[in-house]
Amino acid sequence: MVQRLRKVSSRTWTVGGLFGLATVVSATWACLSAPLDLGALPRSDGAVDSGGYSEDGQAQGVLGLFTIAGCRKLTFPADEPRCEGPAPLSVELVLLPIGATMVRWQVTPASGAPDGGASDGGSSSILDEAQSKSKNPSLTLSHPGTYLVSLGVAGPGGTSTASGQIIVGSGGVGATCHSDGQCDSGLRCLCGKEYPGRDGSCPGALTSGLCTRSCDGKACPIGSVCLNLSRSQAAIPDGGVGDSYRQPVCVKPCSIDSDCRADLLCRELPQSKPGAVAADPLQFGKVCFIDQPAAVGSSCIGSDEQPDRSACATGVCEALGVRDLCTIACGAGCPTTAACAAWNAAVAPAPSGPRCLARCDASHPCGDPLLDCLPGGGSGGLGFNLVGEPVSTQVCAPRRCSKAADCPGGRCVTVSGASFCLRN
Repeated sequence: MVQRLRKVSSRTWTVGGLFGLATVVSATWACLSAPLDLGALPRSDGAVDSGGYSEDGQAQGVLGLFTIAGCRKLTFPADEPRCEGPAPLSVELVLLPIGATMVRWQVTPASGAPDGGASDGGSSSILDEAQSKSKNPSLTLSHPGTYLVSLGVAGPGGTSTASGQIIVGSGGVGATCHSDGQCDSGLRCLCGKEYPGRDGSCPGALTSGLCTRSCDGKACPIGSVCLNLSRSQAAIPDGGVGDSYRQPVCVKPCSIDSDCRADLLCRELPQSKPGAVAADPLQFGKVCFIDQPAAVGSSCIGSDEQPDRSACATGVCEALGVRDLCTIACGAGCPTTAACAAWNAAVAPAPSGPRCLARCDASHPCGDPLLDCLPGGGSGGLGFNLVGEPVSTQVCAPRRCSKAADCPGGRCVTVSGASFCLRN
């Protein structure tokens, strides 16, 4: 609770760490006849107070001296800011415009009280000297717990103090993290910065960490699902486990991108059923994850111009199109963005069995010079039928050709009586 400002002509104050002195000293504030000029003061809850004073000099209607930015949730119980969010939590302590000329902040773990005596912000304060004297210091709290915020201000008319709390929680499935201790009990921090190399390569937003646990043979916590990218794992020459994120791990389900944290996307990716082991049949569903590996219908040529199945979330890269295609056998079911194509002939260069191919239409063209947006039907080894689909369904499939010029960047090849565009 804010300590109200008193109207005095002069006062002797004993100040220690509150205003940056390493030892307790005595100072006399030569105060003017008026208290701190609050004017039309924005309150920490967003309202505005007049800053008037009662006959006894008590400031009226001043609900706070500061607020806190960066919180997942910010409330004002008993007029004190209470900031909540998961670790690591980056916040800014924001001094309201009250005309203060001296400022002293302290932020201390609740297990240790502010001693107000050290020039580094207090011996138990986590702020350094510069932060403690800044009007709007920023800090990141990496470890779960409750932190006490103390503020002391002084100005031409007097002094005042205020306090608040920052509550840093542990992260549930899908939360950012730097270390295992920032995640809920039973979870670990995948790709945490405190464990370089522990989880193999960690691309994209995974470098911010992901609270999760293995779901290989066991169900995920309520409210999460089992992402299974194990088919995309490349062979490990030394026999190691490879990239941990490619093993079955628990992630957050979603419907749209806004359901996910800001650095993740809502993607339709392979999942394991609750309790299934990694090698069991897959299903598809939307989850919050990074923008790789690639989805069905995306290219899977590696930097060496060779097919790279690890580029595909499904682990299946077929020689279709100018840059090859990520796909999957239809037995697992196709994602909603694809349909199951059963080939007329299951011999090379056709895939060895039915495959999921990306759906297409005028608004969603194939974007590959060797593919066309085609309905089911037609002759030849790369002709196909779309299993269980209406006749209007079209997918990105090998273009039919009569000469090489029909296949930019590829060649025209006859397959079981009909000609199709294939990559060189």
